[in-house]
Amino acid sequence: FLHQTSNIKHQTSNIKHQTSNIKHQTSNINFLILKRTMLFKVLLAVQKKKSCKNFSDYLIFIYKKPVFKIGRIFFYYCL
Repeated sequence: FLHQTSNIKHQTSNIKHQTSNIKHQTSNINFLILKRTMLFKVLLAVQKKKSCKNFSDYLIFIYKKPVFKIGRIFFYYCL
């Protein structure tokens, strides 16, 4: 009986792991879409000569949403 419960626990943690994996994948896809959108907005802003600040290696633009940090990628936003 104890063996069965530990097995069930293991299975549920596996399911939890899978769902978090799916969540991670969707957030990745969303990130790519966002990245494209943001780059487009950045290009527009640069064309319009809006002020975009450069922080060392990262371009950080401010755009009415929190700044995303994914790995070493900082997220950009324009004023």
